[in-house]
Amino acid sequence: MATHDYVIANASGAAVRADLNNALAAIVSNNSNATEPATMYAYQWWADTNAGILKFRNAANDAWIDIVQLDGEYTTIGLENGSAAAPSLFFKDSGTDTGLLSPGANSVAISTGGTQRVTADSSGRLLINATSSRTVGGAIAAKLQIEGTDSAANTTACSVSQNSNNTTGPRLMMAKSRGTSNGSSTVVQDGDELGIIDFAGADGTDAGTSAARITAKVNGTPGANDMPGSFTFSLTKDGASSTTERLTLLETGQPNFFTDSNFNIRSGQSSASVAILQIKASASSVSTGTNKFIVRADGDCENTNNSYGAISDVKLKENIVDAGSQWDDLKAIKVKKYNFKAETSHGTHTQIGVIAQEIELICPGLVNETKDTETVEIPILDSKGRPALDDDGNPRVKYKEQETGEVTKTVGYSVLYMKAVKALQEAMERIEQLETKVAALEGGAS
Repeated sequence: MATHDYVIANASGAAVRADLNNALAAIVSNNSNATEPATMYAYQWWADTNAGILKFRNAANDAWIDIVQLDGEYTTIGLENGSAAAPSLFFKDSGTDTGLLSPGANSVAISTGGTQRVTADSSGRLLINATSSRTVGGAIAAKLQIEGTDSAANTTACSVSQNSNNTTGPRLMMAKSRGTSNGSSTVVQDGDELGIIDFAGADGTDAGTSAARITAKVNGTPGANDMPGSFTFSLTKDGASSTTERLTLLETGQPNFFTDSNFNIRSGQSSASVAILQIKASASSVSTGTNKFIVRADGDCENTNNSYGAISDVKLKENIVDAGSQWDDLKAIKVKKYNFKAETSHGTHTQIGVIAQEIELICPGLVNETKDTETVEIPILDSKGRPALDDDGNPRVKYKEQETGEVTKTVGYSVLYMKAVKALQEAMERIEQLETKVAALEGGAS
């Protein structure tokens, strides 16, 4: 093995033959030597036996390019880091902007069409659809991120899989075990987080501000084949920078709601008979059970025994006195027949009841007012105050409820019924007095 200047000097036949043989030996051995050839050419090969690397001379003939590691049973190839636009290993039919690169120390990535798509970083995280220009807390932002540790002391894992026998659909699984001081794992405890799904977006300042979050927790004491859990749904309020818990589903299926305003149940059903809220008993699943209470789309309520209760224990009350006469109030109330206007979307059948404005003149305490609202369309603006556009080029909008300046009056019928009971008692007392007088008059006449 040797190097050669590849210049055959004038000499005798034997010397020329020896010079040619040395040149051929240098060619077949890729100029293998512990030192570089004394005379170098652009695109020349050199097997560096000192470093154990096959090298290639660059076009400018001013540096060597490392190609292949020569030691070991298998070939090891060294590449430049490259970039998303110019990966170090590209695919001919896809173009020079699609291939493999290393975006940083101890990380590898795949780019397509000049955009970094998949990254395995130095922390062991797998990030999909990532772009190197967007970061969250110093890390590359990603549409799918899988990370965790496999130490015995504390294990977290996230996996996406398809059941091998295709009897179920794809699964996204998050798992966690708690660590101990000696490095072994123990069962998770009540309140431990099992996984979080976070929905975030760029807000003009931060690249990953959370708008909504789903958190799964242990809700109880786990045991053998026993893992009680809960789901918490959190949302970020307009003007806030972090999420607030809005709905929690406990392991019993009990929902706990938290709202800043009235709790609304809305339905797109127009048929009055459709149930939009049902409470069932003796149920073994979401599709079984016996109806106990129903609210229908027209506002009608049904329950099985027509029993409606209220908290009334004396131990909870004070300032208890007999109610005054309701006679005059009940006498002054005008009971009307009416139907709702068609544009109200309420039932237009004939009903019997009272008019809030009339009741307010007699018993103002029975009438409440709620502010009317309407849903308005608000354009979404970008960081420069210009209308933001969707993928189709249409202006993006959001919807918000705002007050109209008008109010709607309601009547507390349940209180009105109690006033009627009191007036009935007064009427009964008067009837009994009259009956006594009539009996006395009839007795005297005989």
